This record gives sequence, structure tokens and C-alpha cells, in this order.
Amino acid sequence: MAAKTLKNYLEKIDAGEAVNLRAFQKLIASISSFDGFAESDLQSIKKGAHTYILSYIDPEKLAFLHHYADSQGEDRVSGAMQNNSHAFKVNG
Repeated sequence: MAAKTLKNYLEKIDAGEAVNLRAFQKLIASISSFDGFAESDLQSIKKGAHTYILSYIDPEKLAFLHHYADSQGEDRVSGAMQNNSHAFKVNG
């Protein structure tokens, strides 16, 4: 899972910008410790073909996603802990 992509989505959501809801849900489905959203956890307003403005997200779930994105490093060692070391360049 790309923590950088999750951070970008969260920044857009916090700013009230429209996001591709399908892609966002697919991205967070890859987080094994996240149980997803119930229907009451997420409210959205359709903006475009696949884009929505998320008007409400359960605060606890949003805090979990922020914590998860912030705790993921952006180096090869952090990537290895997530089984994703090949996504980062080698320092040597």
C-alpha cells in the first residue's frame, strides 16, 4: 500500500476537495488492520463521474487512517516492514 497516495487522499479530504471514491476505498481495503467503512461512517456528495466530496467520515476511522499514513516511513527499511521494499530506491 502506498502511504504517499493515502496521504494525498487524506490531504484532499481534509481540504474539502473531491476524490475518486472507488480508488480511495480500494486503497484503504489494502490496509489489513482497517475494517472498512460502514454505511453510517461515510457520507459523500457526488461531484463528477467517479469523484465525490466526502462531507463526513467517522472521526475515529479518519484518525486511524491519518495515524497509519503518518507512521509509514518513506524509505526502503520502512517499506521492508510492509513487505514493499522494492518500491524504494537503494541508498548505496
